[in-house]
Amino acid sequence: MTNSLPAAEAAMMFQPLLIRDVRLRNRIGMSPMCQYSSVDGYANDWHFVHLGSRAVGGAALVMTEAAAVLPEGRISPQDLGIWSDHHIPMLGRIFHFVEELGAVPAVQLAYAGRKASTYIPWLGHGNLPAVSYLKPPKYQNGHAFNSDPLTEQSFVVTVISALQQSPFWGETAVIVTYDDSGGWYDHAVGPIVNHSANLGVTVSPSNPNVGGDNNVADADDSLVPVLPYSASTTPAKPAAITTSGVCGPAPTGAPPGAGRCGYGPRLPFLVISPWAKENYVDHTLTDQTSTLRFIEDNWNLGFIDGSTLPAGQPLGSFSFDQLAGSILDMFDFDDPPNLRPLVLDPIEGTVIGGLD
Repeated sequence: MTNSLPAAEAAMMFQPLLIRDVRLRNRIGMSPMCQYSSVDGYANDWHFVHLGSRAVGGAALVMTEAAAVLPEGRISPQDLGIWSDHHIPMLGRIFHFVEELGAVPAVQLAYAGRKASTYIPWLGHGNLPAVSYLKPPKYQNGHAFNSDPLTEQSFVVTVISALQQSPFWGETAVIVTYDDSGGWYDHAVGPIVNHSANLGVTVSPSNPNVGGDNNVADADDSLVPVLPYSASTTPAKPAAITTSGVCGPAPTGAPPGAGRCGYGPRLPFLVISPWAKENYVDHTLTDQTSTLRFIEDNWNLGFIDGSTLPAGQPLGSFSFDQLAGSILDMFDFDDPPNLRPLVLDPIEGTVIGGLD
């Protein structure tokens, strides 16, 4: 038994098709697929990639998701819209691109009727998970090799705008963190709160299970660029990544590979919430695991490596959440929450709604 089409029918699939005065290059069309990625009905770079890539792939007909003719007729607040002339420029850009690739662009006009005003699927059917981790797709992750700040902005703005328009916003906190994205963010060296058990060159060849960062010339996990380099660094190779010697020796009794040297470079850490302090910069020493520590403390979960450590084991040797500074000073739980929405254009970053 086979699911293959007969040769004649398969050949027809790739034959041009003329419908009145519209000529399709083949008989393959992309059906409308809800993307739940618009703010106030505007198409954005997500739609450009979603629709444009199908034209690149050879589809003859490329159709948008349901585009609402009135704002109250959207299935969800994140649906595409065509009720305003302001929606036309981005849709026009997408359609021209699809046409340049040899496909025919189309739009599905919609009015949801009784199905209108639901919420996007990842907000759940009236339930939002207590904790969610969201990671942008590669093209929106802000990494210089495959993204840029504007596509990253589109992801962040779309998510936060959706949450603000959901019934969960009054009890929500969004924490935005970053990794080093392949480079340093600034010139300041962070404080060393934990030493390293790097398994590079060891202090003693007879004890291969415990690293000795002071003896390593290229230990990435103990890179602290302090000039002049520590005299304990041997050998000093100008062409190699050299350690400063401040991350060693390894913690007493540390298991192999435990205890990364840290902290590393300073990174952005943002809290967006109705309960966040307004126009406030917190100077508490925090890192990415401060988010984990906040979750552990809020739900009484204990540390990720348990509430106790073996005798003689330095604090944090298994997980940095035990060393993490608190983010509570970024919140104001004494005053009523600020529930005024602030909706931004995901491309321009300008205010397009809220502040009522």
